[in-house]
Amino acid sequence: MHRRPRPTSSSAVDLRTDRYPRASAYDPTWILDNLTGPNPLWLTEALVETMALSSGMRVLDIGCGRALSSIFLACKPDCVSAAT
Repeated sequence: MHRRPRPTSSSAVDLRTDRYPRASAYDPTWILDNLTGPNPLWLTEALVETMALSSGMRVLDIGCGRALSSIFLACKPDCVSAAT
């Protein structure tokens, strides 16, 4: 399987987009170092927009890989995230 080389930490990488403002605040090097597929922060932010998450709810992130989506959810105010 051919893998595209990832930019090194010294490369200028801009993963910011107006579509995903919360995900854009994360360090791009950290995101690239932990990617296991499509940008998990963008996918999680898009999913959260369609869910009715409210204060006190818990989110179980099953099969979360390197836990980027779980960390993203845990930073949401009033959200408790558990990863397995």
